[in-house]
This record gives sequence, C-alpha cells and structure tokens, in this order.
Amino acid sequence: MIWLTPARRATIVWISIGAAVFAAAAGAGFALWPPVAPPASASDRVVAALLLLRWPAALVLAMTMSLFRLFDSEGALDPLDGQPSRRHRVNQRVLQNTIEQLVVFVPSVLGLAAVATEPATYRLVSLAVALFCLGRALFWGGYHVSPNARGLGFNMTFSTSVAALVLTFVLAQTNA
Repeated sequence: MIWLTPARRATIVWISIGAAVFAAAAGAGFALWPPVAPPASASDRVVAALLLLRWPAALVLAMTMSLFRLFDSEGALDPLDGQPSRRHRVNQRVLQNTIEQLVVFVPSVLGLAAVATEPATYRLVSLAVALFCLGRALFWGGYHVSPNARGLGFNMTFSTSVAALVLTFVLAQTNA
C-alpha cells in the first residue's frame, strides 16, 4: 500500500498553499500594519488583547448559529436520530476544531500582549487576531469545498498560533 495517495497529495498541496498564503499575509501585515503604542502596563496590554478577542468570539458565534437545527434538514431536528446534513456535520467539525485552536491561540496572544512593550511588536497582537480570524474563515469555507481545502485555513490558523507563542517566549526572554 502506497502512503502518498492522490488524496494525501491533494492535502499536501492545500497545506503548502496555506503556508504560502500565511507567509504572504503575515509578511504584508507586518509591512503594512501600523505600529501601535502599547499601554504602559502588562495588565493593560492584556486587557486590550482581551478586547480584540471579540473578533474570534464573533466568528465562533456565527459557527454556533450555523448549527441551529432549525436551519438543517427536518431529519436533523432530533439530535439523537443522527440524520444531520453534510453541511451541518462540516459546520460542527469546524466549530470543534476552532475551539481546539482557541485553546492554543488565546494564551499565546495574551502572552504576546503581556510581553510586547514596543510599538513594533505590540502591533503583532492585533495582526495575530486578524490572521487567526482570516484562517478560521478560510478553514470554514475550504471545508465546504472539500476536506482537503480546509488545509489552507488550518495552516494559517496553526501558523499564527505557533508564531504568537514563539514570539511570546522570545520577547519574554529578551525583556528578562
């Protein structure tokens, strides 16, 4: 049995496209996103970052609302019957994965906010939130196109979380 099947090749292509899109979006964002004067204290920077998290929360709310059984096939009205549509099952998986991604992203971006004391680095907090939301939207839309197409948005989301976490460690070490 060959591991690199056509389906896996397609997945690798979408993941590669996602890496390129993330690199382009992050690079453009870094070049174009204006520096922002950070609040003086770490606690004020974290509070400001918490306010930015209203955008991912709004996206999660939209994902949750897409799961209202009223908007699905009539057979889906009884959740124990197990007859939701494909659209509903995809939206459910998107919501679940988004919540899983938030478990990594939220502490990473809050940590980044706490240690980003310069305008050039503090702007990365809002940029990370924007990239995370863009990645989740691309994941959601891509999943409806095909299971492989979700790789583009997943890569952007995951890369954003990893970058925020790595920057948190680097800046915490630099500021120490």
